[in-house]
Amino acid sequence: KDILDQRINDGKLNIVVSLKGCKYMDSTFLGTLVSAARRLKQSGGCLKISDLHSETLVLFEITGMMRIFEIYKNIEDALASYTNLVD
Repeated sequence: KDILDQRINDGKLNIVVSLKGCKYMDSTFLGTLVSAARRLKQSGGCLKISDLHSETLVLFEITGMMRIFEIYKNIEDALASYTNLVD
């Protein structure tokens, strides 16, 4: 949470969160991601998620998070999607 808050406070509008190696997350962490995504959207930015483990992917599907976040297979694809916005 602190790292996301710091990046947003520093004016970073487009953030990718890699969940590589994250096989479990609780409601507090999901809430942190949703809160950060809302803050970024209000400022014209976007939070994207990459590297979802199959177990966390199921959690995102069950909780409806797939509708909130853009999900990418890996961090490279997520970063490239921001580059494509400029083209």
